[in-house]
Amino acid sequence: MRIAFCSCAHKKEAPSLNGYTEMLKYEPDFLILLGDNIYMDYWDSTVGDKLYQSRNLSDADFAAAMHERYNALLQTTSFQKILEAVKDVYAIWDDHDFAWNNSAGSSGLPVNQQAAPGFLVPTGKKNISHGLFSAFLDAAKRRDYNMPPLNVTQLVNTTPEQGIQQIVQLQKTGEKPVRLFMTDGRWYRSKPDQNAGDMLGEQQRAQLKDFLDESDDLAIIASGSTMFAQKVNQKQVELMFDLHGIGADEAETIIQKQGSTEAWSAFGRDFEVLSSAIKQGKRFLFLGGDIHTNRIDRHGNMWELISSGIGVNLLGALGVYTEKFGILDINGDSVKVSMVSKGKKKETTLYP
Repeated sequence: MRIAFCSCAHKKEAPSLNGYTEMLKYEPDFLILLGDNIYMDYWDSTVGDKLYQSRNLSDADFAAAMHERYNALLQTTSFQKILEAVKDVYAIWDDHDFAWNNSAGSSGLPVNQQAAPGFLVPTGKKNISHGLFSAFLDAAKRRDYNMPPLNVTQLVNTTPEQGIQQIVQLQKTGEKPVRLFMTDGRWYRSKPDQNAGDMLGEQQRAQLKDFLDESDDLAIIASGSTMFAQKVNQKQVELMFDLHGIGADEAETIIQKQGSTEAWSAFGRDFEVLSSAIKQGKRFLFLGGDIHTNRIDRHGNMWELISSGIGVNLLGALGVYTEKFGILDINGDSVKVSMVSKGKKKETTLYP
């Protein structure tokens, strides 16, 4: 069984999304999209995007912008070809395709636990986001490359029963099935707190615990976020200053805050579920995105596989963009991963 996984596709920066063309060469059976599948905002003035630009839009304009972006992705030739090649596609969102940078839904939480103003997404926009994400994924699964007509009133007034999380079983003829938990890290997300932070919500957290408790064989967890904060990259700081006139101190603060408040380690209740499973020696894979690089880390008997940047430029250098993705090969007890960037791959044996 071969699984391709990726995140962060900014079509304005990388119009042809050539990373999907490169991915096609590996002939994957399944495709997992780990969020930021479109960008409602970004810090890239070279393509006319600004951070938090979607925050102050009316519901109608927010819906129109999101609908347009999903439609553009569905009509991208490289994306269509990879969809045609795989048996099925699975997807979750992260902040930029949920609403805006570091956005949070805080659904069902008391006011004192909700995300800070500016990051908390109002109910109308949450409903729009959920409805359009669901329509996009449904179209991708059916290989229908047009979004359905936009009905803003219906979207705003339709409140989902839960987020977009789901548990599925990947199955290829003649091979053992693999259980996959597609987590939703945005719909329920609270303000960060290493002790009491809540990213998954009580029900989804219980589902994740049961999922891991019941997994005696290899299992996969998919997330839009990383487990741990990323390290500050001095080159990123310098380029942010050069390209956007952001002071070095401010740039470093932005990067540090992005990593420290977005990772699972900033949400104590959910992180404890993963930590407990690691301590028990559970054999599972954690697939994540968000940080615009490929990264592999081992924690006990589990592996954290981060692949981010199928088509994006972190700092907005015109015409220069990434083509990063991961290829997971599962053959009985043998599990290997290849992290690919611009056609170059690095293969790692994970198990046995």
